[in-house]
Amino acid sequence: MSNISHIYSSYSDALDFSREKFDDLYTSRARNASDFYHTFFHQLICPLNHHFTDPASLRTLHRQIEQFFGTRQLDFVAIDGTCGKDPFQDFVVFSACAYGAKGQINLDDDPPTVQYKKWTMDKDVSMVTYIPVPFSEFADVVDQDRPETFLVSDSERVDLSNIDTRIMELAEIYLAYNVATSSALENIWRLAKGISQYVEKLPWVLS
Repeated sequence: MSNISHIYSSYSDALDFSREKFDDLYTSRARNASDFYHTFFHQLICPLNHHFTDPASLRTLHRQIEQFFGTRQLDFVAIDGTCGKDPFQDFVVFSACAYGAKGQINLDDDPPTVQYKKWTMDKDVSMVTYIPVPFSEFADVVDQDRPETFLVSDSERVDLSNIDTRIMELAEIYLAYNVATSSALENIWRLAKGISQYVEKLPWVLS
């Protein structure tokens, strides 16, 4: 066997070995996940499909909604955000924005409908943040409680900082507050994450 053939044969064997390890790993994890679901996790799942397919359950649900909100036409705002980080030669720019899509749920329609509406031009429903940070001052804005890690470049520090994500979450919270305190009060506010996920970060938000 020539040297080239030996190299390619060894390379093929290495790929086959890695592929087998990969398949075994994911097969084992899938089996463990299935066992966990059937032995424990399925007990925590509450099927709600019958509440939305049974006519009697739907009438009860609509009546409870009307009693709670005092109307059968619910205005809502669905808030979501996006973020980014752009490193340049001497500084990095963190950007984030949040936007609220306005809509209405009409329970009088059969079945109930969801309709999105346009905001008026004088209504600001966005929150935008644009923060340039020099690399020389980057250590002052990162999480001081993060364990020390060996990082060899500024780009690695930027990637691990998660500052842009936190700014986006803060923008979503401020936008939800602005919508909640506005004169045209909506019935429902839907954030991109669960309330518990925001509460988890409240110490950072309030600091």
